[in-house]
Amino acid sequence: MIDCNFYAKGPVRGSSKMIYCETEERAMRANSAGFDIFWCPNVKNETGERKKDNVSELRWVFADFDNIDLPTLKSKINGLLDPSMVIKTRSGFHIYWELIPIEYDSKLDVSFKEFCDTRLIPLGADNQVKDVTRLLRPPMMRYWYDSKDRKYDDVEIHTELVYASSKKYSWDDMQECPKLKVNPRPKPGVIKRDGDLWAQAKLIPIKDALSSLSGEGCVGYERYSFKGDASGTRIMINEKPSNAWIDKSGMIGSTVGAGPTIVEWLKYYGHDLKTIAKILKEDLL
Repeated sequence: MIDCNFYAKGPVRGSSKMIYCETEERAMRANSAGFDIFWCPNVKNETGERKKDNVSELRWVFADFDNIDLPTLKSKINGLLDPSMVIKTRSGFHIYWELIPIEYDSKLDVSFKEFCDTRLIPLGADNQVKDVTRLLRPPMMRYWYDSKDRKYDDVEIHTELVYASSKKYSWDDMQECPKLKVNPRPKPGVIKRDGDLWAQAKLIPIKDALSSLSGEGCVGYERYSFKGDASGTRIMINEKPSNAWIDKSGMIGSTVGAGPTIVEWLKYYGHDLKTIAKILKEDLL
């Protein structure tokens, strides 16, 4: 295991609060008791506070690839340095490169994000995973709940360590990885008929909006797809039918109040109007 801070979430749901686990052993006991476990690879601090002020050294670079099999992943990262560790998750893989520790400062923070933007994200890595204090799931831990607090009752799922080596790299070694062209995610391209943000939001085609937000942090990294049925077009979440659909008028039908527009959809994920406005401006309009 990585020498870092561990955190537990649950089993009382409905709160994003993470409980600091002082030791790896405590984290494992919490997982056995029904808590989902996360770690912060670049933070080791006795206060348990997960913030950049507690990052003294950059020790790990990491990436999150979803909805991919191992052979495809290997082909994608073929031009990068050999990983130090690969963890299989419920929906994909986390890849880690261990560094010869380098003193962390604001300049290195910028360089870390630039590395993610130009080497990892263009290969298909999650574009939200470029924060040195990012929480990820360690290996050999059981999943208890998904991102919407739904319990996995039907199957027992664990993270797995599928590859590990003793390789360590300098930050200069990492910079030798070739830079790739960043292809920004296309926006739905709504024609702005007036200056009112909320009026514009109603014009966004629902399928285009969901496709653009699919896999993003603002929707809990859930992936959307679509399947026609009697009620219109069923919205699939992580390849499973949800209780929402796109009706004949092109709006969201939902049994839990997640429609009829993309605004209500984002409210369902717990966002306030200020946050929704930011998502609309940055990702959809």
